[in-house]
Amino acid sequence: MCQGGLRSQRFASLLDNDGYTVYRLDQGYKGYRRGAQFLFGQTLPLLILGGMTGSGKTEILKCLSEMGEQVLDLEGLAHHKGSAFGSLGMGRQPSTEQFENDLSEKIRKFSHSRRIWVEDESLSIGKIFLPLPFFEQMKRAPLVRVEMDRQNRIDRLSRDYGHESKSLLEESIRKISKRLGSESAFKSIEALQSGDLSGAVSLILDYYDKSYEYDRKLKNRSVLCRYFSPDGSPQRAAEAILELLEKSQDS
Repeated sequence: MCQGGLRSQRFASLLDNDGYTVYRLDQGYKGYRRGAQFLFGQTLPLLILGGMTGSGKTEILKCLSEMGEQVLDLEGLAHHKGSAFGSLGMGRQPSTEQFENDLSEKIRKFSHSRRIWVEDESLSIGKIFLPLPFFEQMKRAPLVRVEMDRQNRIDRLSRDYGHESKSLLEESIRKISKRLGSESAFKSIEALQSGDLSGAVSLILDYYDKSYEYDRKLKNRSVLCRYFSPDGSPQRAAEAILELLEKSQDS
């Protein structure tokens, strides 16, 4: 790989002369990067799936994808779930530049005449920052909100993170101890160490729920529809959301 394309052109010529089939990026890697940045500035038919922490949004998006919907899995591309606990079990994050390259390849393959689902995210996902033009589009895009009662969300998060070591979970809690407050942080770590993972999750959700409500009011997105998930099934949620969207379009 080279920046301007001249060295790779010479190298490609050598391989071509030796009988290899060679493909080159026109205008080199710099040209490729310019193309990616241009793509992020294009108007995309984004539809945001939002909901409080533990609502199963990632699983719902996976079901929507399996049902033929166009889905951008930002957390999957970033190898991070977006919270202080987001790195657990996700492997090493790519660089922001590599993330942008992977994101542009996904967008390039989508039809821009059909909706593209994206999970509601902050500007940063772990150490990665979303391309600003793309993030600005996300802030303006309409929202589908999934809701679930608090206990179901606690149970889901306890299942999702129950296999992680206590030391890693405690380390993640300490990362947000200032935002949680020293007393809540101490109590959540105490509950974790005593084996009461649900109790720890409940205390941590107090912080994340307040943050979600603050962010929701700040963005003030138009809400296309709301779906309350009674049992936490992502498949039923995906099916119901598509039905709600179809009804809203008909009306």
